[in-house]
Amino acid sequence: MEDLQVQADVLGRKDMTEHAVLVESDSLVFLDTLVAMKANFDLILLDSASDPVHILNEWDRAVKLIKKPSVILIDDVAYDEETAGTKGSLIIERLNAVCMPWRKLKRWTGYAYIGMIAIDF
Repeated sequence: MEDLQVQADVLGRKDMTEHAVLVESDSLVFLDTLVAMKANFDLILLDSASDPVHILNEWDRAVKLIKKPSVILIDDVAYDEETAGTKGSLIIERLNAVCMPWRKLKRWTGYAYIGMIAIDF
């Protein structure tokens, strides 16, 4: 698992430490725990394993945790020829199959655009 010190440092510099909790855990186990606790969130970011099946499994849990209005962001999604990403192929298929709208976002890494998608609830 990744060391969370960099993320903690960024939150500290931005004076955001009281607005976020960093957790180092297996994402699916942690999401299952949150679902069991009936937790809910305004914003969920899925950015774990570079595995489309894993992200789809996270999605299935994350949608149980949202409160309206809210948004789920998924990082590292290639949705066109201009964006790079490895995680989102299955989630885009799922969203399109159920006619759920999603928005294209992208971020510059210094050498390429990485695609992100936002799903509003």
